[in-house]
Amino acid sequence: MNSRKEDLEKASSEVSVDFLSYTRLRLKAACHIFVLEGKDDPKFYTPHILSSIESEYEILSVNGKSNVLDMRERIRRHPKYKYDSTAFFIDRDFDSIQPEKDLYITPTYSIENFYSNPYVFRQIIVNECRLSDIKIDPDNKIKDSLTEKYKEMQESFHKNKRVIFANAVFMYTRKILRDKTTSLDKIITLDIKIIEGKLNVKINKKKEYTIKRSERKNFIHFLKTSDELPSMINSPAERFRGKQEIMFTRALIKAISHKSGYLSNYATEIYKSNQLEEEQDEFTVKLDRASFGEKIISDASAYIKKPRCLSLFLKTFESLD
Repeated sequence: MNSRKEDLEKASSEVSVDFLSYTRLRLKAACHIFVLEGKDDPKFYTPHILSSIESEYEILSVNGKSNVLDMRERIRRHPKYKYDSTAFFIDRDFDSIQPEKDLYITPTYSIENFYSNPYVFRQIIVNECRLSDIKIDPDNKIKDSLTEKYKEMQESFHKNKRVIFANAVFMYTRKILRDKTTSLDKIITLDIKIIEGKLNVKINKKKEYTIKRSERKNFIHFLKTSDELPSMINSPAERFRGKQEIMFTRALIKAISHKSGYLSNYATEIYKSNQLEEEQDEFTVKLDRASFGEKIISDASAYIKKPRCLSLFLKTFESLD
């Protein structure tokens, strides 16, 4: 309980500091100000903002979704700042908040979900494994085969009982227990690996695991009666927690990051099968940068399709100025 109280006091203090930063920034800038959730968010949003609006802008990152919403309320109630050209950007998570003309909400659980799909994976292998070279993959066989592997493994990941259980616990914690402060990483974490060509998922229950013995009956009732849970399970790529979605994609990227990786061996065999015996060489299909994907939000930002709703939001917001 003390921990919860300390978290709330810390959040209140952070909002005060963030608001002070905002007022100082506003004194120097008469342009748009975009308030984002976290330190990595600008790596996703900046390219899309640049391609959507012509006006100058500044970005202010605060620590968490609740701080963004508190900042918005504080600014819109302030007599001096309530008409400021300021927009706010948050992840949907498990909430049912509705977007506003100055509030963008991701259509997915979070921005991380945008990085975890076959299109992005294909762009990564084309550009980071030299598969755009017609001499390496003249008939797109390598690209197509790797993309299909991604689809197959992602489907397996989304049907994995441990992955579904973890997301059910997360939804129960946020929606039923109404615990908005405990980090989900302190409740459950997943270890995701590709071992001998197969997806391996391990679940780790952490110190703040919420389904204690006294809570099991209520949790089982939630599993049987929740209307939102089936909706989430039926749209896992969009509704499952984004951090774990991106961990899955990172595991696939790692499998092609070096010549001993499963996907690297798989793709290299296809490459060799396309060659005549006298043309055989030592080329290996793998990432040019073995470290690619460790910081995937920035590494893969160039390969993300801009969500139509984000483009529309930015253009509409700019027209209101």
